[in-house]
Amino acid sequence: MDNIEAGDCLARIRAIYSNLKTAEKKAAHYILENPESIIHFSITEFAYVSKVSETTIFRLCNKLGYTGYQDLKINLASTIVKPVENIFEGIKENDDMYIIMQKVMSSSIHSIQKAISMNESTEMEKAVKLILNAKS
Repeated sequence: MDNIEAGDCLARIRAIYSNLKTAEKKAAHYILENPESIIHFSITEFAYVSKVSETTIFRLCNKLGYTGYQDLKINLASTIVKPVENIFEGIKENDDMYIIMQKVMSSSIHSIQKAISMNESTEMEKAVKLILNAKS
């Protein structure tokens, strides 16, 4: 999968989302919106909440390169648990608007988290004061 880290389940989903069939997109969309809940669901529960068949979930797992639903859950859990150092995913010409929004949101969240972790609150206060007092 292009430059996608092997274990990044969410990035894999975003990468292939535009090429999925309608039912597979429903399941993929549910994962992107509720990644933490998926790791606790059985395949039957996931099929029920995402309103697709278990077969659709197996097909999605295969398209993502996983051996089955448990493999997807393990990789999803590792994606959620470990901090992502470089989550930038380039927007591709054939990306759906939903995927573009997901990529922009992920990148924005990562940038904000990185800015917070790299800066002391006192330094941020100084920067805000400088901006507020600036004439232009």
